[in-house]
Amino acid sequence: MGQVSYKVIISVTLLFLFSPNLALAQFDIFPKGGVELKEGKIRFGRLEIHPGFTFETRYEDNVFRSDGHTEDLTDDFIFVNRPSLGLELKRGPGEIFGFNFNYRGADEHYLNLSESEDAFDHTLSTAINLGGPGGRTDLTLGGSYAIASSVVDRDFVTNIANRVDNTTKNAYLDLVVSLSRIFKASIDLSANQRKFGGANRVENVDTYNTGASFFWEASSKTSYGVKYNHRFGRYKTPSPGNADSDSDQILLGVRWSPTALVNGDFYVGYDNKRFENLSGEDRQDFIYQIDLNYTPRERTRISLNGDRQILNSTFGGIQSAVQTGIALNVAQKILKKLTAEAGFFFENRDYQRSSTDSADGLVKTRVDNAFGPQMALIYDIQRWLQARAEYRYETNKSNFDTRDYEANSASILISARY
Repeated sequence: MGQVSYKVIISVTLLFLFSPNLALAQFDIFPKGGVELKEGKIRFGRLEIHPGFTFETRYEDNVFRSDGHTEDLTDDFIFVNRPSLGLELKRGPGEIFGFNFNYRGADEHYLNLSESEDAFDHTLSTAINLGGPGGRTDLTLGGSYAIASSVVDRDFVTNIANRVDNTTKNAYLDLVVSLSRIFKASIDLSANQRKFGGANRVENVDTYNTGASFFWEASSKTSYGVKYNHRFGRYKTPSPGNADSDSDQILLGVRWSPTALVNGDFYVGYDNKRFENLSGEDRQDFIYQIDLNYTPRERTRISLNGDRQILNSTFGGIQSAVQTGIALNVAQKILKKLTAEAGFFFENRDYQRSSTDSADGLVKTRVDNAFGPQMALIYDIQRWLQARAEYRYETNKSNFDTRDYEANSASILISARY
């Protein structure tokens, strides 16, 4: 029942080694278009071309996230080829049209599990960015299509499997209107379809979101916003374990940059989630999201991310769970070309309704606590060529013993991108 969404945003993925499953819509206070144009490495006229390729060798000691009680742990070496291609035409100041197109592939080969687990995942995404006269409006139309053999949502992993063939289609519209120099409003629409293979087709779900926002730039350092979302999910095959739902969210937020060293986003609100014909499953709770970045010096960056949200659940007949998480990440440049990264995350998931534990026959409320560190060293061989070595530990501790697991993984990656 996990949801996948795609937004055209600029992200620094190497700095965020871990982060909770942040599903709350962020506040886009400023229009995306009208960016300053810079020379790209490979160009065809104004069109920037970004080819890339990564080779990864990874060892995992618990490929299927087994609890280790009911079955033996399975370890293996995985070799992954990751081709990528990006095309981008940036919309400069005063221009009307811009677009981007991105492809990412992951060709996975297992040393011992090759016959059953080898897979080639694909992700395609594209967006068109349009700007109105005078830069007062900004419209982005986009979508994505992904084919994968793994599922990253921990609820799905502990209840069904972490390797299940699935496809995701997504389309969205974001419209930002500058009402004045300091007031902006937006409309956000999105549709998401997720399908699973084999016996897991019962999890196939369509999710829709309609949202509206209003923002006030109080000063150059502080902006305030209010956002409303109406979301509804519809299952292809409704069942006692999968019920259609509607939810309404209201969020208040502030974007704060008190100094050049510190910036952060804070959002707090309320979510009212309702399930068709299952009033006992309805859930209301407060939600929040925090993103803080601190750069005490040019060579150091510290980030803190946290959230609380109501998620759909695949556990028995329980329809949802409340998740609260936090992640701390540090990136430190050691030498001119060498950077060290370290991170730690903690995530609590409370299902808040009682169920029978098949392992001991007791009736109890399931609570999971997942946590773990990650460390990495990154060496910039050239501006376009990078080597990365990383270690990651992840564990899920549950009062339902068969939902526990521990996993260690170590990877070496060589990446080239222009």
